[in-house]
Amino acid sequence: FPSHDMDTLNVGSTFKVGDTNEEVVCNMIADQVEAILERHNLLVAQNDPGNTPTQHAAAANAFNPDIIVPIHTNAGGSRGCEVFCYNKDNKTAKGTILANKIYSEVSAITPSVDRGVKTNTKFTEIARTKAPVAYVEVAFHDSKEDAIWILANIKQIATAISKGILNYFEIVYKPEQIVYNEYKAKVTASYLRVRKTPDTSVTHNIVKSLKQGTVVVISEVKDGWGYVALEGGWIFLKYVSNM
Repeated sequence: FPSHDMDTLNVGSTFKVGDTNEEVVCNMIADQVEAILERHNLLVAQNDPGNTPTQHAAAANAFNPDIIVPIHTNAGGSRGCEVFCYNKDNKTAKGTILANKIYSEVSAITPSVDRGVKTNTKFTEIARTKAPVAYVEVAFHDSKEDAIWILANIKQIATAISKGILNYFEIVYKPEQIVYNEYKAKVTASYLRVRKTPDTSVTHNIVKSLKQGTVVVISEVKDGWGYVALEGGWIFLKYVSNM
């Protein structure tokens, strides 16, 4: 799930609200998409967010996936979701089918009129990749209304994208389930935020940060998140290893 290279960011990728940018937000969405798809036994790989679009394409081709789903937010003063594929008029093309499946799910939850499935043969992540591509523009980060909606609905957006992907593979979406088996894990990231709720879309729910190597006891698991009672909140399990 490629997203923007931090080195090439400019004012155009800055969110209208929230003191954040496209790369940060799209990586939040992609992390949750990955967790949902892995819960459905799909093998998922994310590109390095430090890559350029050309490097994204090369890395995706090297992985040789069944599909590629770049996740972006849009700019240009409009509103709504749009999804690009190589040729929207070729209704039997896998990329077109995938794009329509994802668009159907995301457009159902946006707060505005959406923009449809469109053809694009110039985007690097479409033009230079081999697998079917659905290039998702969730909504417009330079629209105040869209930016507020995106930041408040990271999990819902990730779920909608995931449902579209699962529909493409004819896999029935299974709602998240809570597991209550305690186990120990060690933090592998440089630091890991503990949150009041299992949600990255808001900053005010951060309880504290844990340093790399910190050992925690996880008592509850919920769709890629673990509850750490002693720390008073939730952590994203991608950034810990089980002991």
